[in-house]
Amino acid sequence: MITLGFEKIIIISIHNDNDLAIKLALTNIFEETNMPVLYINPYNDFSKFNDLVFNIKDNSYKEISLILASLELLHKKEIVGEIRLPEHKCKKPPFLKNLLDIGYIKYEYINEMEHINPEKKASAEEGKKYMNMVVDEIISKIDYLEEHINFLKKRKK
Repeated sequence: MITLGFEKIIIISIHNDNDLAIKLALTNIFEETNMPVLYINPYNDFSKFNDLVFNIKDNSYKEISLILASLELLHKKEIVGEIRLPEHKCKKPPFLKNLLDIGYIKYEYINEMEHINPEKKASAEEGKKYMNMVVDEIISKIDYLEEHINFLKKRKK
């Protein structure tokens, strides 16, 4: 993208497991090109909105709400029925939550339902409200990317 002449690149990913790889790649791009790439993770970077939006204070509830909202925005609401499986079908081992409460440990999900905990009756409306707040916050600050790029160009001279 940089070689094609793009001057502003923004990557948005809501999947936490991508964080490390994306940040490493963007660091390498910057070191090689002096081109900053803005990475936004709405799930983490805007957690200040959690208490304002979500009725249930639980990460899986938030994640499912954002998934449901995304499916509605993409006009793929029919997929929602597949997400809501009975509780007993796909459940993470109970010890895993205790480990994840104190740090990070790799766990290989054998079914996506282990990851999103479909028993939570999440809210697409809360997910959309959160996304709208995130978009408003990004819009209010996105011009600073231009300032940063100009700063780097001046500093390089």
